[in-house]
Amino acid sequence: MNRAIDRLIEASDGRFMSVKYVKDNGTIRTFTGRVGIHHRDVPAQYRCDSKDHKFYLLYVPGKGYRRINADAVLEVTLNGVTATKYAVPPEIAA
Repeated sequence: MNRAIDRLIEASDGRFMSVKYVKDNGTIRTFTGRVGIHHRDVPAQYRCDSKDHKFYLLYVPGKGYRRINADAVLEVTLNGVTATKYAVPPEIAA
């Protein structure tokens, strides 16, 4: 998991973002949604971790809630700032 991607998702504050990741079958998928919303009347955290994997809980309008494996995320774009798996943008490098 990339710390820059994690920091960008955590700092999103409920704003919409675009997340590109690799599905289990190897295809690349992009969702536009947001984190940090209510799930079953309980405020949902941006992370939904299990013992073996770390997940982001993303709400995609019209499709519902999606859990995305944090290790499979390739890039996240929020307010024009893109953090990729291999490069950290200067806006969040500090």
